[in-house]
Amino acid sequence: TTGAGETVPLNRFAQGDATLYGVEGRMEGTVAGKFVVGGMADMVRGEFRNGAPLPFLPAARVGAQARWDNGRFSFGSEVRHAFQQSRVSGGEVDIPTAAYTLLNVSMGVQYISGGLVHAVTLRGDNLTDARYFDASSRIKSFAPNPGRNVAVVYKLLY
Repeated sequence: TTGAGETVPLNRFAQGDATLYGVEGRMEGTVAGKFVVGGMADMVRGEFRNGAPLPFLPAARVGAQARWDNGRFSFGSEVRHAFQQSRVSGGEVDIPTAAYTLLNVSMGVQYISGGLVHAVTLRGDNLTDARYFDASSRIKSFAPNPGRNVAVVYKLLY
C-alpha cells in the first residue's frame, strides 16, 4: 500500500513483437579557456506490431549545460526539458505525463591519491522544486519524482 493506505497498482507485462526507433545526441566543447558548453537531445518511439504504443517510454528531452573545469575543480549548471508524453499504453498505470523543466547545479573536485583518482561532487538537483512525473516511472500514477534535493557523490576511478 502507499503511504495514504491505497493499494499500489500491479504491473503485468507480456512479451510481444515490437519496433523501437529513436535518436540521441550530445555535444560539448570548450568556448573560452576552461569554460565548456554543451547540449543534448533524445527521443525514442516504440510500438507493438498492432500499432499500440509500448508502455513507459521516456518523453523526448532537450538540455543545455555550462561548466568551468580546470581538470581539478569544476562548477556547472544544467537545464533539461522533457516534453509531454501522451503516447502511452493507457490503463491505470501507464498514464500521460506533462512537460517539465529541471535546473541542476554542481561543483566538484578531483585528486589523485594512492595511484587512484578520487572525485567528489556536490550536486543540487531540481532547484526550482518542480513537481513532475517521469514518463518511464512505474509509480507515476501516484508518486511524483523528487523535488529539490542535494547529493554528495564520491567516485573512485582505478
